[in-house]
Amino acid sequence: MEYEFEVFSRQRGQNYVYAIEKIDTGWKIKHIRINENDGNSDKQGDPFLFKELDHDSINYPAHLGEYMEHLWDQATEQNMNDGEIQEHLNNLANWCQIVEKKSPNTQFWTDYK
Repeated sequence: MEYEFEVFSRQRGQNYVYAIEKIDTGWKIKHIRINENDGNSDKQGDPFLFKELDHDSINYPAHLGEYMEHLWDQATEQNMNDGEIQEHLNNLANWCQIVEKKSPNTQFWTDYK
């Protein structure tokens, strides 16, 4: 099952949707720049989730990876259904959007991210 992880980019003024699939070893991240044979990431989403967020200039919480790992572990241990996993991913994506929208947005920072 592919889940959506949708976040807003201030710099680009649009939402980006990353497809995420739970696999045996972690998460498979699917997005425009990722070759179909790549994308396999660990339980924290490393490296591809963070490479894509960084490439799209999206600021995210420092502990996002730890939350992704916790979700993976709980989804496995509790045998969560697809709706439950998507709901938790939505919560994490919303958290990223809050961080992104609250990032400094003055002339001084415009050339940073």
